[in-house]
Amino acid sequence: MKIVISVAATILTFHFVERPMRSWLNVPKRRVATFGAFAVAAMMLGIAGYVIRSNYYLAAESRNVATGGVSVNPQGRGWVVVIGDSQGAMYGFEMASLAHTLGFRLNVLSAAAGNELPGDPDTLWPKVSQFLGDSKPDIVVLAQAWSSKLAEDGESHFGDAMAALTDRAAQIIVLTQPPEPPPEASRHAILAGARPPFFEDPATTQKRVRASAIVHKFQNSRIRIVDVADIFLENESSIRLIAPDGRVTYQDGGHLSESGTALVRPRLEQALRNALNLSLNP
Repeated sequence: MKIVISVAATILTFHFVERPMRSWLNVPKRRVATFGAFAVAAMMLGIAGYVIRSNYYLAAESRNVATGGVSVNPQGRGWVVVIGDSQGAMYGFEMASLAHTLGFRLNVLSAAAGNELPGDPDTLWPKVSQFLGDSKPDIVVLAQAWSSKLAEDGESHFGDAMAALTDRAAQIIVLTQPPEPPPEASRHAILAGARPPFFEDPATTQKRVRASAIVHKFQNSRIRIVDVADIFLENESSIRLIAPDGRVTYQDGGHLSESGTALVRPRLEQALRNALNLSLNP
């Protein structure tokens, strides 16, 4: 039946869409208007994509990291800076909400697809360091795709990052990486008939757990590790795909949705309260 529908649709669109459009576009005087319309459509799609992405991420552009990225509640008491890649950016809106709730000043320097660890190739760390200058923020919140960032020489690399950050901030909060759902856990796959339980690929789990273990080795009185993985694991380690509000917890395979980050908020808020108390009331 699907084949019959496909063939019928192909024949109909050829006769009633493609052929008439070819005849219309082959008229020379219409070509300029046609190319103009195509350019406008392409521009509108680009703008729409940017707006959609902006509504998902609260993130800095690489060009404005050195000048403070995104600033929220600049008159707040206490200063918090968020750095990292898209893993940091996905918490941007939650952090902005917490800035107003807890009354701190916030700068979001994390950039989607922009690594900000010191020592890495093509890192934005020099711009982060330039912004921080000689002024220590009360808290730096760091979130990155640790599975890939700490894949090789992970422990020494992360140690270098922590050494650089402890020279730049009074307190550091490191968020671990959430588990990664398989492709069949997407909205489209579910609409096509895929059903839970869904499980993270074992090789992906191994990399994530290894990276998390490295991160945990550096926890001390100034470095707080906030685990998030268990929030998104249910019975027998299946992925928690649906939040209490009925929406999916993941925006895509590597990033949490708004409903997903909302589940992390209580732990993040408590860590921020503790760190602000230590920094502002030593």
